[in-house]
Amino acid sequence: MQEDGGKDLKSLIKIFIGPQYDLTQNDINELKHAGYIWQEKNNSPIETISLRFQSYLMEEARRDLNLDIWPLLTEPEKLLRNAIEAKLRGNLGEEWEKELIKEAHSYAAQNTKFIGLEKIDDYMNSRVQTNRLIDNLSFIEYGNIIKKYYGFFQNDFKIGYDKFRKLTGRIQDVRNPYAHSNGELVSDLIVQEADLACKKLIAMLNPIVTQ
Repeated sequence: MQEDGGKDLKSLIKIFIGPQYDLTQNDINELKHAGYIWQEKNNSPIETISLRFQSYLMEEARRDLNLDIWPLLTEPEKLLRNAIEAKLRGNLGEEWEKELIKEAHSYAAQNTKFIGLEKIDDYMNSRVQTNRLIDNLSFIEYGNIIKKYYGFFQNDFKIGYDKFRKLTGRIQDVRNPYAHSNGELVSDLIVQEADLACKKLIAMLNPIVTQ
């Protein structure tokens, strides 16, 4: 429909909305041949929406959804970093990063995941261009930090940790494939659920970073 400069779309509008007087039989035949409309018999009413037109509309809707979801997936991650700093600095003071590093070594000694020690080494040895340790961490590691210090966040989130984790888990279900250019493998339903989870998480985090 785009390749012909919108001619087919204009013809469809005239068929279903009007006016019809300047449509030729050839225009209608071209739309039939393209699969956008059909008739059981020549004198039968024109029917739509054809399977091909449904497919076109679904592809356009998916394309728009895919374009919109990536910025939304990145916004909660940025807010999580800032919310973690705000809460840990507010409760632990200026030594909040040292507290994180201490806990990371403690968890590692028990073979438990918290923050990757290699990321701490990169940060401490200035192998990453960042002013904060948390800028070098993954979405999962943010979740581990919040789980450890959930008491600092609970009054703001107003939900239990399990519900918070479900929100971040749904986002992660979509974020990982998109980060590896495999967004087409994710169903529309999962993308829509991630979209809703992002909006809920953003609403929870914004008051923390703006207060």
